[in-house]
Amino acid sequence: MSIYSGFKNEESFRKNLISNIKKTNYEDLKDKICSRLNYGFSSYDILRIAKAYKQGDKDLNNKIEYVLEDCNFHSECSMLSLSKADELIENTKKEIEDYILKNLTKIYTDEYLANKETRGFIPINSVLVDEWSIEEHEFLVDKGILQKRDCEGYAYELTDSYISKLKFPKELKEGIYEIIPIHQSKNGNKICSEYMNINVKNGTIIYEVDLGISKLSPEIIPIREYEQKIINYGKDNVSGAKEFEIFKNKYQELYSFALDNSIKNRDIEENREESEEDELWVN
Repeated sequence: MSIYSGFKNEESFRKNLISNIKKTNYEDLKDKICSRLNYGFSSYDILRIAKAYKQGDKDLNNKIEYVLEDCNFHSECSMLSLSKADELIENTKKEIEDYILKNLTKIYTDEYLANKETRGFIPINSVLVDEWSIEEHEFLVDKGILQKRDCEGYAYELTDSYISKLKFPKELKEGIYEIIPIHQSKNGNKICSEYMNINVKNGTIIYEVDLGISKLSPEIIPIREYEQKIINYGKDNVSGAKEFEIFKNKYQELYSFALDNSIKNRDIEENREESEEDELWVN
């Protein structure tokens, strides 16, 4: 097995896609193949298809072209028909590698951000990596991102070299980072103060501005709501928007971690409200 073999928990229909196409009559391909796949192919499916197409079986290749066209994978079909199977294979392998680099690395980075003392340590039998194979982990070992943990059973953690490349703004206290440092300015005869922080643990923006009129409590707003506010009113009309965009682009791993937690908290809150509504109906 290799990183190009397929998803760890992939359904057998996709793993045996080529043989399923072969044994299906041409007139039944739409219902028995395309519809069964919900008119979509994964990168692993495309890799299998391109390798099979290279074998030159005319009947199989006609069927492959049909299912690709019917599922709107026109560029892939065109590459095969133009004898560019090798190019398609290499492009698809790169897509798979990029997918692993982005998504499996994120799981370990998020675990590290949740508790830096753990170095992102995750046992291979954890539900966090249940969908990822040892081969995919070893791919990240070769890339210098993960290392095996010296413990009983398989486990991995982030390497020192990868951790050293992660960028962080000033951390005011655990999980709370600075976006706009607290500063003061003059508004006529009054002294104004302002700051903006982000709580990555619950995915909220903490913003406070004291215009010298009255002391207000900080505004605490979920990231999604704050970003929607920027979309609705524009960067120039939302306090801290430009600084937030700089933070978002510069500290992508931290932003992604905070955004995920913001969405989780929203889902928890929505489920709580639904439960309370159900209780009201019961009562």
